[in-house]
Amino acid sequence: MLRSHGPAPTDRTVTKSGRWTLDQDGRITLRFPDGTEQVVEVEVLEPERLVFKK
Repeated sequence: MLRSHGPAPTDRTVTKSGRWTLDQDGRITLRFPDGTEQVVEVEVLEPERLVFKK
């Protein structure tokens, strides 16, 4: 499970829950109940650190 925080249309912060999967190429796909998806690429993956590519 994941939680995403971001601006809503009213500029207030909104929180969404969803799920994520990791593929063999280092991409994480974030999936939300409203059907939206976001794909991010992992640059650094360490026990205490996770950095995504910009």
